Amino acid sequence: MLTTGIRLQRRPAAERALIRELCESGIGALGYGVGVVSEVTPPALLDEARRCEYPLFEVPFGTPFREIARHANRLLLIPEVRAYARLPAIHRYMFDALAQPDPTRTLLERLASLVDAHALFFDEDGEVAFTTDDRPAAPIWEQIERRADSHLVEFEHDGRHVVAVPTAMAITGTHWWIAAYPRWAQSANPLLKPAVQAAATLAAAIKRIDDVGLERERRQRAAALVAALDARSEEGLRETTERALRFGIDFSAPVHLVRVSPSTEAPSTLVETLGRAIQRKLHRVDAPGLVVVREGTAVALVQLPAEELRELLAAVLGGHPAARAGASCPLSDMTQIPVADRDAQKALAIAHESGDGSPVFFVECDISALLVSQAENATLRRTITRRLEPLRDHPQLYETLSCFFAASLDIGASAKAMYVHPNTMRNRIARIEEVIGGSLREPAIIAEVHLALTAMPTPRA
Repeated sequence: MLTTGIRLQRRPAAERALIRELCESGIGALGYGVGVVSEVTPPALLDEARRCEYPLFEVPFGTPFREIARHANRLLLIPEVRAYARLPAIHRYMFDALAQPDPTRTLLERLASLVDAHALFFDEDGEVAFTTDDRPAAPIWEQIERRADSHLVEFEHDGRHVVAVPTAMAITGTHWWIAAYPRWAQSANPLLKPAVQAAATLAAAIKRIDDVGLERERRQRAAALVAALDARSEEGLRETTERALRFGIDFSAPVHLVRVSPSTEAPSTLVETLGRAIQRKLHRVDAPGLVVVREGTAVALVQLPAEELRELLAAVLGGHPAARAGASCPLSDMTQIPVADRDAQKALAIAHESGDGSPVFFVECDISALLVSQAENATLRRTITRRLEPLRDHPQLYETLSCFFAASLDIGASAKAMYVHPNTMRNRIARIEEVIGGSLREPAIIAEVHLALTAMPTPRA
């Protein structure tokens, strides 16, 4: 701020108040023009500036304020000009990352060092593929996801200005994102935005090159799995062992055959999305696997311990509620593919029957679920469910029966689960026996009802 002090003349209190106001407002300094009102800087103004440690300077008489303003503006512009003059060199330095063994990592590390920032690389699911910061990245991804249709996203996070730019993927049509923000809160760098934009362009080029190679490898993996699924002899299956070994499936860890499919109401394109999701998850955990989409189902041969495979499938299904997954028992070699495929199909059928969205492993299926899953014939299925047909018009009784069997035919436990008195439960069981025409103490009736409940898990009005 520049002043000649006309309004401050012989007003020490106002002079002191001005210094305090400028200090609180964040104004950088005060220039006092002498020779107009007073020949020297007023003592009160000078004393208050010293007390507040506030910059105060004299402007000699005859020096135009406009020259001071022009000089200050030049000083402000110089850092920006110098910064943008560095851009060509920055582009060359980042472009050189393409020649490095891990170009994406090198590119992000160079971006971070050049603009003194932290850099992150998100995949299309919001998972962090690379970061230079140990802090959680989820809040940043949430902000990006809200503005996912933009070509440039800027927002404040934890006292830092975040810049994020998408990189289009040639093969999948999806977007990965590069984000960067200053290492220190409340700091700013005019190069941050153009540097991130340049890095995003280079990252897209790297990913396109990588995706071409990955797509070629995916096709080879798919062909290897198709050859195993279509093999008609044990000798043909043995020949696929070497092809599977080329892609890391050496049976040193459990190997399962997995089938994933959407419900009949889901879009037909969902199965392709599921296949890509499985491939991404396998790549992310660095697990050997072969994946192919055929006949409306994503089929995968995966080498992973059962619990890790369960987590992987749960992550795939979590993003697609209309999909279900079934997994075979572990294979010991490629000659077991036909049996494993049948098991996976049965487990998948049970997964669609259960409707709870969890992946189903064949080894965990009970005999009733397996029997029902094989009841593809409509007449056979009607035979299984015939015992409960009379309960269609009695939804309360159906619910009571389901709870009774879920409680292992325990009157007390089922009454507690339904918040009714045990005598009420006994009366309802008696009524159920009348409606279905059989005693729930007879083993044959119990078996029939259990199978029917497995085939018809939800009550119908």
